[in-house]
Amino acid sequence: GVPLITTTDPDFSKVRATKDEVWSLIELDLTSAIQLLPLRSTYQAAQAGRATRGAAQALLGKTFLYHHKYSQAIELF
Repeated sequence: GVPLITTTDPDFSKVRATKDEVWSLIELDLTSAIQLLPLRSTYQAAQAGRATRGAAQALLGKTFLYHHKYSQAIELF
């Protein structure tokens, strides 16, 4: 486990979160990123290398695979 820091508050006394809490936050963040990020095809050449919706989908799909959530991974992939 690691401390989950979700704000800019410099509170360095946070306790470690459980592994499940960390993975839940990762899934939530990636789901939000999929909603907010644009498709790669909408980027201009000068924006090459920026995060894309497809990258977030791939990471979330891998997260589902690591946790044996196969039906969710199939839907995403």
